[in-house]
Order: sequence, then structure tokens, then C-alpha cells
Amino acid sequence: MPRPTNPILTDWEMKLMDIIWEKDTVTAKEIQYILFKQKIVCSDSAIRKTLRVLETKGVLKHNREEKAYIYMPAVVKRSIQSKAIQHLENIFFRGSGDAMFLKMVEDTDISDDAISEMRRILEEKKKDE
Repeated sequence: MPRPTNPILTDWEMKLMDIIWEKDTVTAKEIQYILFKQKIVCSDSAIRKTLRVLETKGVLKHNREEKAYIYMPAVVKRSIQSKAIQHLENIFFRGSGDAMFLKMVEDTDISDDAISEMRRILEEKKKDE
């Protein structure tokens, strides 16, 4: 299995991974067609190059079936989300999850349902301490 080099994905890499996570298994041609339906025109070679990068990063794997490569996720989406959050926390908040959380709450419009869910999660965390 390829050794992960940079777990943080670019916007374009996330776009492709979102398709792959949704479909579970997919070919490069299928990705190109899905992008085309979303009015995103991209060459086959650009897609394949990005797929190779994603494999190098350790988030994607493939099997060969006849002449086609079948791509599938090597990690779950929540794992990538967690790594991205840790990266932001380390870079912009000097490792302070508290400071990052407070800034996110300050700067984001939050629905009443989300606030209720946050309260529930915070209460559980408080109980665990």
C-alpha cells in the first residue's frame, strides 16, 4: 500500500473523492461522465493523474479488471475530515482545539438543530471527564 505523503486534500482531490465515496467503486471514465453531468469538463489524463496522486496519498486504491482500473476509497471520509481539522488546528490555532472551536462557532451561522446537537455532545464530553 502506498505510504501517505500529505493527508490534506485539495479542493479538486476532494471533488473526485466525494464521487468515489458516493459510488464506492468507479472507473476514471465514470468519474469523467459524472463531472460532465455536473458541467465540469476535464480531460481523462487530468482525472487519471489526480487518481494516481490520491493513491500516493494513501486515500485511494484500485483493482484491475480486464482493461479498466476500478477505484475505491482506501479510507473513510470522516478520517480525511479529522486529519484536515487537525491540520487547521495545528497551523492556525497552535494546536488549540478550544480556540479553533470557539472561532468556528463565532464565525458560522448555526442552526438551532446544530446547537442542540453541540450541547448534547458537550454534555457527553463533560460526563466523560
